[in-house]
Amino acid sequence: MMTGEQACADTVAPAPPSDIRYLHTLGPTGTNLESAAHLWFERRGLASEGHVVLHTSLEEAMAGVPRTGEHALLACAVYPELHTLVFGNLRHCRMVDCFLWPTFEMVLAVAPGTGAEPRTVATHPAPAGLVAPTSERQLVTSNAQAAIDCADGKAEGCVTTVVAARAHGLRVVRSFGEVPMVYTVHHVAEPPREHGPGSAREPDGARERVPEAARHHGPEGAREHLPEAARDDRARGSAR
Repeated sequence: MMTGEQACADTVAPAPPSDIRYLHTLGPTGTNLESAAHLWFERRGLASEGHVVLHTSLEEAMAGVPRTGEHALLACAVYPELHTLVFGNLRHCRMVDCFLWPTFEMVLAVAPGTGAEPRTVATHPAPAGLVAPTSERQLVTSNAQAAIDCADGKAEGCVTTVVAARAHGLRVVRSFGEVPMVYTVHHVAEPPREHGPGSAREPDGARERVPEAARHHGPEGAREHLPEAARDDRARGSAR
């Protein structure tokens, strides 16, 4: 029998990647996620049809993404609170793809005329560990925003991408190199309409996945499928 959580998680069927025409991800322009979103479309021959939509945060994107089936979020494995986005939106958002691709070169950059050891550093929470202990962290919403804040004088330095640093006229003082990264695609759609109390039925074939002994012989039969140590523990417990 399916649990309530399993029934809920099964309410949105993953869309084939070719159905997705809009990828919503983190902006402003110059983020690693924006680059990965364009790459995802290019690899599927959808560069001319795919649209990348940038947001201040993935949480903001999730709240406003249309649930027509053509839209998805693109995140990465180190995005803060990714687990909350996934498990908090199971009824209308499902992970349908992932891929490994390096980030842009990650750098510590400063405004022209600033020393190589900035006292304050703007950084997204994900790469905040790259900030030296002698510098004060100023958390911002993305690597690209960190470069903007540094260029605007809100911080003496920033952890950002080399692309964003150059775009905003910053001087690179340290390179951390490219970082291998896992990117995840989350399809967003309205869940299917329910048809009464019995709608969350056990799917056909689910019973066949239960071990033969457990189906016909109950817990004692299922015991034979446990590791030997676990069978011994179970036997000792039943004797008490």
